[in-house]
Amino acid sequence: MARTPDRRLQDHVAIDVGYRDDTRFGGMVSDRIETELRRRAAAVLPQDLMADQAAAWSALMRADAFGGLYETPTHLRKDWLYPDTAAIAPDRLDVTNMAAGRGCTVAIGAGLVQELAGWIGDWQRTARRPRHPAAAALFDAIDDAGAFAPPPNAETDDPEEAPRNRVTFLGHATALVDTGRTRVLVDPFFLAHSPGGAYRPLPFPRWAVDGILITHSHPDHFHPGTLLRFGPDVPILVPAVDRESALSVDMAHRLRELGFRRVETVTWWQERRIGDALITALPFYGEQPTADAVLHPELRNVGNVWSVAANGRRIAFCADSGRDCAGDTRNVATEDRRRAGPLDALFCGYRSWSLYPVQYVATSVARYALFVPPDLRLVRHTIMNGADEALDIAERWGARTLVPYADGGAPWYWENGLGPVLDRLADPGDHFDPPPEVVTTAAERRASHFTAVASPVRVRIARPGDAFDPGDPGVATARRPGYAWPYDAAPEPTPQPGPFDEPVLLARKKALLRVLAADAVRAAGLEVTAEQVQAVADTVRRRGRLTRRDDMLAWLAANGLTTDDFSRMMTEWAAALLLEDHFAEEVDRRLHGQMALHALAMAAEAAPEA
Repeated sequence: MARTPDRRLQDHVAIDVGYRDDTRFGGMVSDRIETELRRRAAAVLPQDLMADQAAAWSALMRADAFGGLYETPTHLRKDWLYPDTAAIAPDRLDVTNMAAGRGCTVAIGAGLVQELAGWIGDWQRTARRPRHPAAAALFDAIDDAGAFAPPPNAETDDPEEAPRNRVTFLGHATALVDTGRTRVLVDPFFLAHSPGGAYRPLPFPRWAVDGILITHSHPDHFHPGTLLRFGPDVPILVPAVDRESALSVDMAHRLRELGFRRVETVTWWQERRIGDALITALPFYGEQPTADAVLHPELRNVGNVWSVAANGRRIAFCADSGRDCAGDTRNVATEDRRRAGPLDALFCGYRSWSLYPVQYVATSVARYALFVPPDLRLVRHTIMNGADEALDIAERWGARTLVPYADGGAPWYWENGLGPVLDRLADPGDHFDPPPEVVTTAAERRASHFTAVASPVRVRIARPGDAFDPGDPGVATARRPGYAWPYDAAPEPTPQPGPFDEPVLLARKKALLRVLAADAVRAAGLEVTAEQVQAVADTVRRRGRLTRRDDMLAWLAANGLTTDDFSRMMTEWAAALLLEDHFAEEVDRRLHGQMALHALAMAAEAAPEA
């Protein structure tokens, strides 16, 4: 009799911890503080933030917006700065089955919160219905969402091992250091993705982890839903947060209340051992509300830069660090090199995040805007390392290799707003999410006086799943096989399209439609307005990342077009859209037959000639 294969929590199922938040203004761990700030901002701000920054700030400081959160113009309310920790507690799980396209919210039964890490960790490996009534109810609700299933090859399925004696980049800010005896995971943040999508994501790691390091409490680095799947007994090292605030989650407290039993806080320059790996916590500067003066400097986005040393190799992880009024990561590199010697590899953020403070309200850290002093509100701030700062840090640390990271790296990240879209041309001037290749370019263009001099640091562009030996920068990256990437395959020569190739035929049909559209619009008694043309032009420029005038002019010149050509094309496009909307019912009636004809033509083209 065949054994029924064990079920387990599936990789395409996302789990997030939900919090009951009874505080007045909201807390960071529940994200209510951000929701409330965005609501207040949306009620008073003009649509175009940058049209008049001073006017935008005047609106934001109204009593019914941000102004009501201040006791004085330079002092925020204490109950906003320090939400009552006891008034925020986990009370539910949000479970999303990406494969089925559905999700549910599951209440966590009374007395179950402290056991949650144990149950989820067990179900990650083998999903068996427990006898405990509250746990059984949770199990049934998750099961109803389709979260449990046998592994793809239940009889032979073994956890896929990560490469030994390597460091593996797993995506965004997640990396694994494997010493051959010990595995240390940094900032685990695994997003579920539909297996039917265009790309195959890395599965959630099923192999044992000996320790986890968290750099700071932002949700793309400290993600309780991911951590639950490792079970309650994995050692987790976190920065020491004296008091939960509007800028930092008390990570140790939040993990312990979920049932994690081996959580330890580590302060700057302290050392810990995990197996044969020596872990050192280093100062975390940057990603504060400004790089200069701030209101309430006693509050910080508390974090650690981590150094991991074993087997004569040493690697550091800087994530979203940079410079602020308390210090500079470049000086941390200099001091740590003096104490412990050079690095073999540095994983460093490179996003820069150069912005005016009013732009915070459209980001995931709207609360940062409230900490900007009045005299710095119209000043642009750079709160993270950019490409050149990352190179400076690597050079000061004597690092052989620099890996730009903490900016997505795969579709399941950029679909959630993290990082640049790497399967299309990125805007190298994007200070929020530039492609990692900007660091390579910066390393190549470093110069001294009249002679161009490249950086001595080797920049290694890593994609999720890539592994390498940090002690030997000359060894090629080991790419994880079996996963689809838009940038993996070497580009094949593109033949020149003929007049009957499908892309050319489609383009000719679109051009013909737009040629005829102007006359057809007039015949139908319609009129294309200037606003409609402008809306089409704005959409095209935004999607093509041509919002800056210089970029737009360069694109036109590269394609042999003038601004008059572009204006004419946008007018014709707007006319075609108006015509399509006018004849929508007629188009829909003919669409089925047209699609069938298209399929027939494609099949005939693919069939071998007799």
